[in-house]
Amino acid sequence: MEETDSKMSLELIAKALLDTIAKSHELREALAAWAEASKAKTEASKAKAEAYKAKAERYKGERSKEVTSSSSSEYSLAKCMVILDKMAKLGISESDYMKTLKILKSDPGLREEFFLT
Repeated sequence: MEETDSKMSLELIAKALLDTIAKSHELREALAAWAEASKAKTEASKAKAEAYKAKAERYKGERSKEVTSSSSSEYSLAKCMVILDKMAKLGISESDYMKTLKILKSDPGLREEFFLT
């Protein structure tokens, strides 16, 4: 009877060991699948973040162009010339008129300062 009990105990131990190995294998497969899913999700998140960054840069560029174009039209050379013409009527010399016009033509950034002074 002891021999039968020993055999049964060994069989139960072997079965438990095989079950543990099978569960361990299943656990490894589940972990590998989870790791793959996490990696794919991370890559998707990175791609989405890059797309948002690119969109933000495009928007920033468009806004910059809008500001530049509105700024340049607000302080256009034609508008500067209108002011210069009024100044000429008030008595600035033709040489000062031409020097100022030349500077305003060559450096659009100075046009805003011209308007503000």
